[in-house]
Amino acid sequence: MPINRLAFLDIIAFDDGKTLRAAVLLTNSDTVPLEFHLTESVHPTAAQKLLYGAIFERHLKVEIFGKPLLKALSEKPDIVITKDTGFYQYLANALDLPVTLISLSKEIQNIAIADSYSKNGILFGAGQKRYHWPDQKIPPPAKSA
Repeated sequence: MPINRLAFLDIIAFDDGKTLRAAVLLTNSDTVPLEFHLTESVHPTAAQKLLYGAIFERHLKVEIFGKPLLKALSEKPDIVITKDTGFYQYLANALDLPVTLISLSKEIQNIAIADSYSKNGILFGAGQKRYHWPDQKIPPPAKSA
């Protein structure tokens, strides 16, 4: 499958995490910007966190930010790229697109690679070639000495 449209998705916290915004940038294969969307500021309340409990982060990143931003694009991307582990973990199963996590830290080694993350997930980590395509099983990271 050729990759002609890349969607870069990110979330940013402001005010010590009290305010959140997310954005998506759609580019062509040469990373020339084609389209950009930015959410309004979201101020999660204590009541919302309590009501959603353990699924609050997933709800926020999938239903409030991820799906609406990707739906706003005039063209469907071939792949979604993020540096946010939450977007990667939650969107890989929520979308019918490949979702890629790119990390410059060793954070990628600490992600619990479970079958639930591998439906549409692709991992790229700095310092090591650790990636997979959606139809491959990922071996667990090697244990550090």
